[in-house]
Amino acid sequence: METNRFKLITPNDLDDYHKRAGEITAASWPEFMLHDPVADEYWHELFDRFSNYQFALLDTETNRMAAMANSLPFCWNENISNLPEGGWDWVFVKAVEDHKNGITPTIQSAILIKPCHEAMTMRGTRSEWESWTGLKFPQSGPYVIPGALNPMEMDIEKDEGVYIEPNVWMVHEIS
Repeated sequence: METNRFKLITPNDLDDYHKRAGEITAASWPEFMLHDPVADEYWHELFDRFSNYQFALLDTETNRMAAMANSLPFCWNENISNLPEGGWDWVFVKAVEDHKNGITPTIQSAILIKPCHEAMTMRGTRSEWESWTGLKFPQSGPYVIPGALNPMEMDIEKDEGVYIEPNVWMVHEIS
């Protein structure tokens, strides 16, 4: 393989970076993971506010993204062991709020710190989960979903399935 085939790029390198990032995201994640309400609301902030913290690997032969990485800077002045269980969802909101309020970031979500058991929560109706996964949910209870790290819990009476994605807290000190 030619060593110059792949090029590290940022959102500033391509006019359609955001569109391409959406394509690789859709291709990489199971459908149900694309229904996190926090990500739905804040995803554009990765590029609008934090473009310097996003990058991708461009395949110069196909002119397509081969990989993508996203991170967020935020202010945290406590011990890292005190980071909340909110994980991905929490840090997304925190980073955006810090930026809006002019608060200087002190760390970046990038290097392993500790496990987070409730990083993202996806909720959907039985019909939505069947559409997202291609599976049937005939009764209430836990279901193993392809691509999920935990079982999804279906409640037929409430017509609601809930998946809670665990994660790992990451940090990179900013000097």
